[in-house]
Amino acid sequence: MCGDYDSSLGMDKEEPLNRFLSKVPKGRFEAATGPATLCGVGVDISDRTGLTEKIAPFRRGPRLEETAPSFWS
Repeated sequence: MCGDYDSSLGMDKEEPLNRFLSKVPKGRFEAATGPATLCGVGVDISDRTGLTEKIAPFRRGPRLEETAPSFWS
């Protein structure tokens, strides 16, 4: 997932919230303008079995503690 941390799927959160609560669209979705955040997971997959051997979070951005899987280094 990436986008402004204080958004709804990268969009300004007011219109999606209004649509959810009222069930009626009142405006257009607008892109959020805050600082970008990137979150995901790193997965280490076995070449032999094709199964996941390790999984760890990945986060970059100004509002969350940054982290990366130790097995990437």
